[in-house]
Amino acid sequence: MGLSASNCGNSRETSRFATFASSVAYLRSTCRPSLYDEHDVWLNGSDVDNMPTSILEAYACGLAVASTNPGGIPYIVEDGRTGRLVQCGDAEALGETALEVIGNPALFAELTRNGLAECANYTWDLVKQGWITGYSELAPKGTSLYPRQTCT
Repeated sequence: MGLSASNCGNSRETSRFATFASSVAYLRSTCRPSLYDEHDVWLNGSDVDNMPTSILEAYACGLAVASTNPGGIPYIVEDGRTGRLVQCGDAEALGETALEVIGNPALFAELTRNGLAECANYTWDLVKQGWITGYSELAPKGTSLYPRQTCT
């Protein structure tokens, strides 16, 4: 199994990842699609993040997700169900968690199956409706949330 790392932090943390796995790939957004097929676990070591789409991409591509837990990440990664979460800044725990997932085929299968199913919660139709509902609750009564139609 291959191991991928995203936003792993400083070089000291990066060298700690190498202690846990012999194949750590740092991915630029332009090369992700081809590398998703070559790897099985997506590591996300963010210290600050709201909702990284790379996690949703990993779910959609069948990768298990191991991530730190800042900001909005716990809203899209449920520890033990759709991925594994560790505390921010704990590179050792992140590496150990990735190895746990790699070493446990049943856990890997459960996380990837549930991660793929989680993608259904982020379709444009659902997200759009959530935004409309949220803004409708906040907007002054009588305010239209739909843009005016214009002819071109």
